[in-house]
Amino acid sequence: MLHRGRFHAMINSFDPDPEIARTSSGNLLLMSTMQMMCDRGCKVFYLGIGEARYKSTWCDRAEPLFDTLYGVTLKGHAYVLGKSAALRLKRAIKQNKRWHDTMEKLRENLPPGKTTRNVRVARGSD
Repeated sequence: MLHRGRFHAMINSFDPDPEIARTSSGNLLLMSTMQMMCDRGCKVFYLGIGEARYKSTWCDRAEPLFDTLYGVTLKGHAYVLGKSAALRLKRAIKQNKRWHDTMEKLRENLPPGKTTRNVRVARGSD
């Protein structure tokens, strides 16, 4: 999507293996898309949140992003506390290779069609 001279690449996927990624169709498509957008006057490419090897291949700087949560009511404050803790945990997992790899292995073992967002942990009987 192109908006005010800024291209938003919302869905892009790359193989993390550097040998495969060099000639991946995703990388070639992104290169072609960038050329086309430059020809149309695009000045900025937004490649989504998070860090990835392919982004550092194309980008010489990163834009910091922030989550802002503000509870107005008592219930809202409680939500913000829980959500903030969840975001900190998610960030810690993504920044720790061992934790991240463990989470990826857990995801691989989920039943087809299930995600970590729709799977509930079963509790044993007390």
